[in-house]
Amino acid sequence: MSTAGTHMAFSVMLVALGKQYYPECDTYTMLSGICIGSQLPDLDTRKSNISQMFPQISFIVDKITKHRGATHTILPFVLGGLFYYTNYLPLLALAIGELSHFMLDVVTKMLHITCKSNGNKILGNLFWIVTVIIIVNIISKLYFGINLYDKLIELMQIIINILKEK
Repeated sequence: MSTAGTHMAFSVMLVALGKQYYPECDTYTMLSGICIGSQLPDLDTRKSNISQMFPQISFIVDKITKHRGATHTILPFVLGGLFYYTNYLPLLALAIGELSHFMLDVVTKMLHITCKSNGNKILGNLFWIVTVIIIVNIISKLYFGINLYDKLIELMQIIINILKEK
């Protein structure tokens, strides 16, 4: 399964991606909410980083539910529902973080990636690389009016055309 660092890297990537499509959203609210939300599901196991930070809460949650139970499945929808009725952005950020945790756990389980495997390290590094690319694209659009994705696609099409001619 994924580590706290991999969940965090994936969360930062989601915020960077979201900022690209919704520049009006508050970056700090979304970043903190999604990063915290990505850690919340693991309150149900006392071995996790977040459980070490909040041992009393983790003790209670651990007694109420099993690992990968309600905190992994029900809580994101509860937070999303609360956002729907209140329109309070931090609740949406927490819900997105929770869902990202769930998605990443599913993907790593499907690919048989364990916490100590090289696959997990590669996955975490890949998320950080993609995040940097997204942030560079946002900066280039804001300050230079250049969409690097469009330029990259144009370059790839030129290369494909050259290869087709040969």
